[in-house]
Amino acid sequence: MMGDRLSLAVKVVSAIIQALVCGSLFYNLPETSVSIFLRPGVLFFPILYFLLESLSETTASFMGRPILVRHKRFGFYRPTAFCIANAITDIPVVMVQVTCFSLILYFMSNLQVDAGKFFTFWIVVNASTLCFIQLFRMVGALCGRFGTASQVSGLLSTIFFVYSGYLIPYKKMHVWFRWIFYLNPGAYAFESLMANEFGGVELQCVAPQYVPFGGAYDSEPASNRGCTVLGSDAEGLINGSAYIREQHHYSTGHIWRGFGVLIGFWIFFIGVTALGFELRNNQGGASVLQYKRNLRNKKRNGDVEATTSGLADREQRAPPTTQEVKQSTFSWQNLDYYVKYHGQQKQLLDKVFGYVKPGNLVALMGSSGAGKTT
Repeated sequence: MMGDRLSLAVKVVSAIIQALVCGSLFYNLPETSVSIFLRPGVLFFPILYFLLESLSETTASFMGRPILVRHKRFGFYRPTAFCIANAITDIPVVMVQVTCFSLILYFMSNLQVDAGKFFTFWIVVNASTLCFIQLFRMVGALCGRFGTASQVSGLLSTIFFVYSGYLIPYKKMHVWFRWIFYLNPGAYAFESLMANEFGGVELQCVAPQYVPFGGAYDSEPASNRGCTVLGSDAEGLINGSAYIREQHHYSTGHIWRGFGVLIGFWIFFIGVTALGFELRNNQGGASVLQYKRNLRNKKRNGDVEATTSGLADREQRAPPTTQEVKQSTFSWQNLDYYVKYHGQQKQLLDKVFGYVKPGNLVALMGSSGAGKTT
């Protein structure tokens, strides 16, 4: 990741800008019924933003696939080890992004100023973001062509944010499609955030949420008016827990259930991604692993006598003369090599020297990115 600092910086800066923009739209929400329909929008935006940002993982899974498959075919690194390491490495990056995003959006919007509420919001957004990243990485691992993976990713992102419970409440969903709600990580994240924010909060019912209102009706006591918001009492107070229970069919007891489901989805997506890369063998390029034929192979073909006589002939052959071994030796000394990197000259080779003896096989080995091609 340190080799691609620009992408990391763009992610963090983008999260900060988006949080500032969204925080300014929902700035300082009042603790009245005016904010009853705005608070779900604040809570849904982090899920939607990080869902759309995670779409780039589909492209990233295709960029390194040839190297990963070649490692598998040559017995270097297992794709499963890479997938697990990649998922763990996502954690600090996502935590930095979500922390910058949450600190700005949460307090600009005037959500409940409580340490427990904030950190619950923070950890749920972290879990949902990790889940979405691994979801689109899984799509890239399972699809053989980039065009197919892009179409599947776009379809999943659209379905997931429509059936998350915000645009269409659970009870308003068509009965044939409610099963999507239970397979949607965003739905569990949104329920946890809603239960966390509305649990224990009471909002005063004000116009235009109470009836009648306007003119002389505004001076009437609350007992003579009625609040149109579900979960309100005779005194005009809206109980947050009752509101989400009656309006969205959510429960404050499902906060950590949703978090656990998100972690389960994350682990499942990691496993499917690893399985997809393990079973994919046709993206490794033109390199082929070959083995030298030995005596055991030749016995199967009935070439034992020919092999034995050939070995005896080579042992009895006279040593080569000086004329036969006199060949050119390839050597180099003080070899420098520069490339342009971000407008500057970057030195890749610095005073390199060496030689290759005639008649010897030279194998240049190293991990990916070590500079073998250079």
